[in-house]
Amino acid sequence: MEARNTLGRSRISTSVVVTFAVALLAALLLGGAGGYLVRTAISPASSKTGTPVDVRQTYSGPQQPVVPDWVYRRPSAQPTLPQETTDPNGNVIRY
Repeated sequence: MEARNTLGRSRISTSVVVTFAVALLAALLLGGAGGYLVRTAISPASSKTGTPVDVRQTYSGPQQPVVPDWVYRRPSAQPTLPQETTDPNGNVIRY
């Protein structure tokens, strides 16, 4: 009530409110449709669909994992020393 007194009891007619609402909705709809039109005009390739390509793949069994080369390197062979032992008679046996 205080607002009416402040504004001098001025009322906005319903036709003005309806006109404003219709104009606002029309602007929103046109803006949304315009965005789609601009997007299709700028990037026509995105709206085209290509034919799918059928790629046949064969299964060759389990694959060996990819590991670094150092895994396959064997350590350098160390010279082996002859091993000696004695038999029960005390003779030296080398092998």
